[in-house]
Amino acid sequence: MEVLVVYHTTYGHTLQLARAVEAGVKSVAGVEAVFRRAPEFPHVEQELEATTAGPKGELAPAAEDLAICRAQGKRVAELAKKIRG
Repeated sequence: MEVLVVYHTTYGHTLQLARAVEAGVKSVAGVEAVFRRAPEFPHVEQELEATTAGPKGELAPAAEDLAICRAQGKRVAELAKKIRG
């Protein structure tokens, strides 16, 4: 089973939290974490590339298709039920 971890960050704080979630997902046997960042509007993406703020080299690929994110969200609910027993 795959769990999609989607995050949005500008300065890296949310990225750190998302990495912790990813580690938690990976700790469950038979579960794989797919790590993606929420896509930005094109003008914001350009601003982020031009600034020195933020976690430049640490950004995950953008989740280009939010329909995939919604589909994966259903699996998160299934996983939560499985973990709770």
